[in-house]
Amino acid sequence: MLAFHLLSRDKIRPKVKFICNYPYLFVPLHFERVFFMKRLLFLSITISLLLCGCESKHDKLQEEIRLRKEALIHKQDSVLKASQKEVEALDKEIQIVNRKYNQMKHEAQAAHDAGTATAEQLRSVTRMRMHRDSLKTRFDMLCAKIKYIRRRQSEMALWNEKNTSVKDSTAAGKR
Repeated sequence: MLAFHLLSRDKIRPKVKFICNYPYLFVPLHFERVFFMKRLLFLSITISLLLCGCESKHDKLQEEIRLRKEALIHKQDSVLKASQKEVEALDKEIQIVNRKYNQMKHEAQAAHDAGTATAEQLRSVTRMRMHRDSLKTRFDMLCAKIKYIRRRQSEMALWNEKNTSVKDSTAAGKR
């Protein structure tokens, strides 16, 4: 335990040093050296622990980034496959609805030309056209989604290729 001497400013002993702005707090020089050495030891231990902690956090961060990239790739692949299956099903449905619409439109046009078209018949043709248009819109949206996913995958592949070549060149330079 450090022994502090309470002295007035005018009674300074040669082996005592004034260490703060408080006018009556003095400590002998050998206690100051011990305190300085303990503080230096504490700081060096603290810095080494911080550096070790930073390296382990950096490694954990890199691992987390790698895992998230893998999860993103997996999600993109699964969404791409699901979208492709949905596009196939929509394409078949659009072809069926388009055939029905063309048939209904041809019948309604023939009945209209003959003057025997009913309002219900014309309404059903209009509903069928609206249904066909909504299917086409969904189809276009899914095609755009597939195109976007493929573009993002190619961008990620180029980025990964670029980064691995940079890492390889820096690793070769360090040798």
